[in-house]
Amino acid sequence: MLSNTEKIMGVIKWINDTFVPLGLKPIEDLPKAVPDLGNSCVIAKVLRVNPYWGDAFVSASHIHLGYTSNYKFKNNEEVDRFVATSYIALPPEVRSFVSQFDAGEYPELMDIEEMENLPLDVGYREELIDIYNAWQEQQK
Repeated sequence: MLSNTEKIMGVIKWINDTFVPLGLKPIEDLPKAVPDLGNSCVIAKVLRVNPYWGDAFVSASHIHLGYTSNYKFKNNEEVDRFVATSYIALPPEVRSFVSQFDAGEYPELMDIEEMENLPLDVGYREELIDIYNAWQEQQK
């Protein structure tokens, strides 16, 4: 069974292998993010640094790059490339990672400040904050 670190490294490799050829700068680690928010997922945050993918969204099974409206295509070839890459299916190991992250299994990647600023009626908010705080206590 792979450790969390090995799973994270696999996700980083997949991101680099998949998106660097499309213009993303290579990454070495994943940013902190909010579980179960498709536009604030660790993968979405990585992709959103590209000025054309500012609306990237990650679901349980795919990525929608959501090119920003200010992006102007240069030619039909670029339009074809956009259509071919606008929805990208997640491979099983990345789907598993996303599911586990959303369930709070990677507290080291949770953005606690952003989570605390979520509306109180977000159902999972308190549970995820509790998971993060328990993890913080274990780190002491």
